[in-house]
Amino acid sequence: MEGQAPAHVLPGRARLLPEQGRADADVLATYPNGAAAVAVIPYGEGRVGVSGPHPEADESWYADKGLHNPDGIRLDLAHELIDVTTGAGRR
Repeated sequence: MEGQAPAHVLPGRARLLPEQGRADADVLATYPNGAAAVAVIPYGEGRVGVSGPHPEADESWYADKGLHNPDGIRLDLAHELIDVTTGAGRR
């Protein structure tokens, strides 16, 4: 799923589009319209990870609202965001 947001992510919520993005930003996932859904961007001496979707959402987030996640629970996506932000999984 690398490079593409899960199918249930709604398009058009992110503001960082590829043509507006920074060349040194790591875009980890995109919405169907090409906008960044998850990106890691240099800031000062570090990096900032931003995400439109909530990769930390577990089954309770969906169950509480009577929803079903068609892609299943993917906590590995949260771990990827953390790893790339901290430099452990730098691209």
